[in-house]
Amino acid sequence: MVKVLLQADDFGLHGSINRAVIDAARQGVLTGASLMANGPAASEAITWLRDNPSFPAGVHLNILRGRPLSDPHEIPTLVDGRGLFLNSARSLWARSVAGGLDAGQIYKEYRRQVLSMIDNDIVPTHLDGEKHTHIVLPQAATAVERLIEEFGIRKVRCVRERPLYRLFREKGVPVPCDMKQYGKLIVLEYLSGRAGKRWTGIAAPDYSFGIGISGLRMTHGTRRELLKTLFELPVQGTVEWIFHPAYDTEFDEPRNRALYGPSFLREARVDEYRFLVSEDTIRTVSEHEKAVISYRDI
Repeated sequence: MVKVLLQADDFGLHGSINRAVIDAARQGVLTGASLMANGPAASEAITWLRDNPSFPAGVHLNILRGRPLSDPHEIPTLVDGRGLFLNSARSLWARSVAGGLDAGQIYKEYRRQVLSMIDNDIVPTHLDGEKHTHIVLPQAATAVERLIEEFGIRKVRCVRERPLYRLFREKGVPVPCDMKQYGKLIVLEYLSGRAGKRWTGIAAPDYSFGIGISGLRMTHGTRRELLKTLFELPVQGTVEWIFHPAYDTEFDEPRNRALYGPSFLREARVDEYRFLVSEDTIRTVSEHEKAVISYRDI
């Protein structure tokens, strides 16, 4: 029988996102979240996690967007002239390919992000990365390897999604996915396999889901069919469905956009939140309670 994790990213990025994650967690739908420790609303998220220790949370390792926790002078290969992260996956990748990223500096920033939880008595359940940079960038994968050994956090998100698509089609519920996102999945799955080979002794969900449909505007009916079908797939393993919920679009306000860039997930985040807290979703998750797990169960 398939086991399903319902996971939210970007906890701490904005108050609107925090409200959505907390609300969906209280409704019993979300099984965990990932903290963006350098987000403007991270302190609020950390306070809630400390007060709600039963809710599992990992670290959404981020060297892509916003202001680092480290002094920019300590991590010059990761920041621009303003001391901010590059806010562009393409620019970060180009710097990586050119040999302009320092794995030790990435580790230094990642370590501070992990400690932002540990120092507040929150035990991280796992590691994942903003835009999957923890697996895309070889230097970041090296830094993750050091984190695994230092902190004993041996659960890391990997990407393996396309094998599920055939199973959905066989059930008569094709997964909507444009060619750009599908091409991205091919690359991510390859790089994920490469990174996973260097991380010894880790555990991860067997499959990911939600990356290919990320940012797509879909009806609740389509999402409902995907969720119901997911629980029925003939898979002996675990599937992590990754969400990016937000209560409203305030997170894309000008000040936040200057630090984190315009969000292509703008309305899609709100759609995902409304789907998560809908009566249909709450009922479906409740009906499959025994199949719903968290990173603590991996």
